[in-house]
Amino acid sequence: DAGTSLGAAPARGRKNMRKSTCRQQVIDFIKEMILTGEIKAGDRIKEAYIAAATELSRVPVREALVELCQEGLLQFEPNKGASVIKPTAEGLCTSYEVCGLLEGYIAGASLPLYTRNDFTALEEVLVQMREVQNSSRDLKTLSDLDFKFHDLIISVSDNPLLINFARIHNAKFEHFFFFPYGEEAFGVDAFYERHLEVYESLKSNDA
Repeated sequence: DAGTSLGAAPARGRKNMRKSTCRQQVIDFIKEMILTGEIKAGDRIKEAYIAAATELSRVPVREALVELCQEGLLQFEPNKGASVIKPTAEGLCTSYEVCGLLEGYIAGASLPLYTRNDFTALEEVLVQMREVQNSSRDLKTLSDLDFKFHDLIISVSDNPLLINFARIHNAKFEHFFFFPYGEEAFGVDAFYERHLEVYESLKSNDA
């Protein structure tokens, strides 16, 4: 019987799972601080503070900082430690263009793979976007919806390498550097309309 023969996970496996969970908890915590503006571009990440705030040891904190440096959200400097990268206006524009080109390529290549369920999922996010835009205009909620909308487009692809690359880039740029600049930078007034245009383009096979 396959169900009974597997037994409990080996102790080593459980330990690695706990380490991964703790590391991810720290990653999520730091990303949330960046998104809400509690820590800003250029700020140094203090290991002791993060460890105390998450009630974890410094080991998963260091592991999380290494992973975030690899993602491009943080940068490491000798004798100074990790800090949030400080993008220039030119760098942000370039990143925005790269995001658009990459997602456009993925969307175009994935058009034959779209199902009714994929379009329904996008429609549901659009409804939420319109509601938030017309009511609270909460940037964090809009940020989450923006990330979900674009991730739905990316996830239709059958190329896992492209999906992973696009997700990392989108997480670094759109979710953590565009929105913290606020309403005047992002243009909340046309938030829903911009995403509706993307949806209609996909629906008409004109991505």
